[in-house]
Order: sequence, then structure tokens, then C-alpha cells
Amino acid sequence: MAKEEFEIAFHGPAVEGNSISARDLGTSMIALGDLLEYANKSLYGEGNKSVLRIKATREGSFEAVFEYAITAISDTTSFLNDNPMDVLQVLVGIPGATVSLFAIYRYLKGRQPEENEVSDGGDGKIHIEIEGSDNKIIVNKNTYNFYTDSNIRSAMRDLISPLGENGVERMDINQQENVESIDKSEIDFYDVPLREEEEKTESMQKIYVLVVSPSFQRGDKWRVSTGADETAFFVGIADNDFIDKVSRGDEGFKAGDSLYVELQTIQWIEDGQLKTERNIVKVIDHMHAGEQGNLEL
Repeated sequence: MAKEEFEIAFHGPAVEGNSISARDLGTSMIALGDLLEYANKSLYGEGNKSVLRIKATREGSFEAVFEYAITAISDTTSFLNDNPMDVLQVLVGIPGATVSLFAIYRYLKGRQPEENEVSDGGDGKIHIEIEGSDNKIIVNKNTYNFYTDSNIRSAMRDLISPLGENGVERMDINQQENVESIDKSEIDFYDVPLREEEEKTESMQKIYVLVVSPSFQRGDKWRVSTGADETAFFVGIADNDFIDKVSRGDEGFKAGDSLYVELQTIQWIEDGQLKTERNIVKVIDHMHAGEQGNLEL
């Protein structure tokens, strides 16, 4: 199993004693794991796994050494080999060839580039040039795709979140002497949405749903469908009285049970994709398999 090491260091008065807030570090490290996992699956496919481990903490500000490994490779989805450095280079760039994901944030200040600012440079590279600027950046096509991915942007924001704390001034990522530095002054770049979120639309309807997979854990979503041959979808349960009955065992379920409910559907556009959220606001009736419900008019 191939492994690759890299380092992350935070600098500033708040970390001069070689320590950092556990909460801040925890948020950042979870985001780092998510970021590498998203990148790994994007490059190699859903069937792959990766492992990120903290090896040690060294003297100096606050510095941690990480060991990153890919434990499974899908033969059908990979265009690269099984070297974990490939995933890291998509994120941190290759000196003299392509810039890092962090450099795209710095160059564009986190915003969505205009169509006339982006061109295909061939050989898997994208050229980005701001109109009126004397320089342009060349990025790996996958790195650019990561920049426009909402999951990776969310993880990037959390990764650099310790820079938002007083006394933490800079974050360094060092991979084989390729050092990427993110300054405190850049933190706002990671809060810029690619596109303004469209206004949400909300609708309510009374509808029968077939219970596919109930949950007896408060707060969990249920899987339901609008018919035996229809695709199941997840819904939140906002009817606390109904959930209380389920928790007490007053409501029992078996295969084929259905509910007559008030269903709330919320839709909006985010990063160019349609998002839908569904919630059962009220359970009007619970019909066990074989029973016929009374339709409320």
C-alpha cells in the first residue's frame, strides 16, 4: 500500500507554545479527511477507500505530520495509478506546472470565474485569466473541478477555519518541499458561494406515502415512496406527537404500511444543482397493510 507524507503547520502568537485549540484543530482535521476522501472518490471512483493518520507533532508553532494512503483502487474508474501523491498533487499543485487548489481561491478571491476567463489549455489543464490582468494561472482540470464542487468547498472552508481565531496568522501545507501557505487575510475567500443561492420554493400537499424504512431514532429521516413501483426518497418527520407515539411503541409498523400526511417540499438551486428537501409536517392517518384509510377532504 503506497503512502505519502505531508505536513500542516499553523503559525502565530496563539500557537507559539506548540499548542492549539482542540476544537479548532478537530474541525480542521475532520475537514482534511473529508477533503481527501472527496478527492479520492472523484479521481478513482466510489469503490475506493483512503486512510489519513496523524503521525507526530514537532517543535515550532504547531506542526503535525500526516500519513495518507489509498487502500483500494477501482480498475474501471482510475485514469491515474494508485499513488496517493496524485491526489495530493491535484490539491497542492505541481511546482512549475500547475498551481494548487488554494492558489485558485487566492487568484479568484473565491468567486466563480466568468466564462471568458476560463479556457481549455489541453493536456488536462485549464487556463484562468482575469480580464485586464497581466498574468494567468494554469491548473489541473481535476483541481478546477474540485474548486467548483460544493462538498470540497465546504471542507476547504472548515480546513482553514483555525485562521479565524485570534493569534493564528498563517497555515502551511508542506508536501515534498512543495509549501503552500494560506494567510489569515485570505480566510474570507473561502466563504464566498460560487453562485448566489436561488430563492427557495415551498409547497404543501396532503398525500399517501408508503413506509419503506421507518426509523425509531428521533431526528433520523425515514424512507418512503408514493407507490410500490415508485422510487423511494428520504423525509424528515416534523410531527413531534407522532414521533412520541413511535418512541412509546404506540405506533407499530409492518411491511406495506402507509401514512396519509401533510408533506412539505422545499426546492432551491445551489451551485447550479437542484436541491430538494422533504418533511412530513403532520401525520393525519396511519394505515396498516390491508386497511383502507379515510381520505380527508
